[in-house]
Amino acid sequence: MLLEEKALILTLLTSAERRLGSVLEMIEKEQNCIKVLYQLQVVQATMQTCGHLLVQYRLQQTLETACYDDCLENRSMELKHLVDLYRYYQEFS
Repeated sequence: MLLEEKALILTLLTSAERRLGSVLEMIEKEQNCIKVLYQLQVVQATMQTCGHLLVQYRLQQTLETACYDDCLENRSMELKHLVDLYRYYQEFS
């Protein structure tokens, strides 16, 4: 994963963490349910975006290795990782 990609994911996760902290405070203060649900939706969307980005970055890495690596063993391992990623994505999407 490139530094820019990692930085983006970390920024998104930090944002989700802060929002979740806000949700905890809102619950403790018994604030409006709709506002709490909205904040939870934002956290969930942010987490989903992180998951999609991780899959996208992993696919890019896999394709680069599978297409350009001179070592057959490395290419085979990357294709196995691709199948594992697909299975996981099917199960949890």
